[in-house]
Amino acid sequence: AIWRLMALLEEDEHLLAGLTGEAWERVGRRLTPDLAVISLPALLALPSGLQKRVLRQALGQLNPGQEITLAQVESLLALAQARKSGGQVACGTVQAARAGAELHLWRRLPLPLEEPTPLSAPGEWQTPDGWRLRLEVRPCPPKLSCPGPAAACFDAGGVSLPLVLRHFRAGDRFWPLGGPGTRKLQDFLVDCKIPRWLRPHLPLVESGGRIVWVAGLRTAEDAKMTPETRQMLALEITPVSPYAVRVWEMLTALVSRKTTEQLG
Repeated sequence: AIWRLMALLEEDEHLLAGLTGEAWERVGRRLTPDLAVISLPALLALPSGLQKRVLRQALGQLNPGQEITLAQVESLLALAQARKSGGQVACGTVQAARAGAELHLWRRLPLPLEEPTPLSAPGEWQTPDGWRLRLEVRPCPPKLSCPGPAAACFDAGGVSLPLVLRHFRAGDRFWPLGGPGTRKLQDFLVDCKIPRWLRPHLPLVESGGRIVWVAGLRTAEDAKMTPETRQMLALEITPVSPYAVRVWEMLTALVSRKTTEQLG
């Protein structure tokens, strides 16, 4: 009787594992090795038991080899069912947060270092938490082009050295390229669909006390190059520590997904 029961349970588990995998494909997506996102409306439309199985699978992908407890799954489900965005729970080495209509799960990031890094002259610099920056002064090319997300170009007359690399602070303001004027940096990041939990880790570059580049996203309108620009400051950023690489992968994946949605 025990053998027959075990055989039936094994068949049931095989069936449920298949249903869970199909449900995960519909409601979730792993954007990077360290980050998964789940659509809350799609998750909550599933039967209760399947909701828990999908959450358990998401945790297992990010937390391989570690025990997943019922308490962890239930805390995730309570977060998913909450009415307000912004809540967070910890599940072992994985952190989860409500981000609008999504649930984000990621391997926990260490706290960013608070000490700013000045870039006082052209050359190569590296911050204590693993961002390498190369600063050059170049003649302005005849044809202006838009650099990739890891590079920025400024009118040398519109910025002053030292540039300073630092992280997000409450009350920061920013004039994004193409925008009508300064606005709260927080509001700009909301428009870019950068979740609250990632914002403290973003590298920001300021000049003379104003932000001129949100790395990976946009430069400032009041530091842009124009047809009258004769010399430009070229700045490149490269993540070189495991922490910085993880942050950059998450940032670029979220930006790429937003661009794909807009094009779609």
